[in-house]
Amino acid sequence: MTINPNNTEVGFIGLGIMGQSMARHIQNAGYKLHVYNRTKSKPDELVAAGAQWQDSPGEVANNSDVVITMVGDPYESLGPLKNSNETSVSNWISNIAGCRVTKYFKVLLFFSS
Repeated sequence: MTINPNNTEVGFIGLGIMGQSMARHIQNAGYKLHVYNRTKSKPDELVAAGAQWQDSPGEVANNSDVVITMVGDPYESLGPLKNSNETSVSNWISNIAGCRVTKYFKVLLFFSS
């Protein structure tokens, strides 16, 4: 899979100070962006510029080829991962996002402190 704006939709979960900046750079590079944040007003600027709001992390995953998370408290934000011992990315996404992975995509998990 070649990742470029013409064939790759990017999902972004966690739009605090760092996440918003990263997501904005991705959007400015021409990628279609799907966003979710616990505080729904955080991505307003990104949505106004064309990002698609999704109502859950699962919807972000289902609509994206690449999913990036930038969350400060992974256990609260990505709760199902807390007690997981799963090792495959597909199982992680199924647990994190509450969705079934139906296509290949890469997941980048960033935890800020």
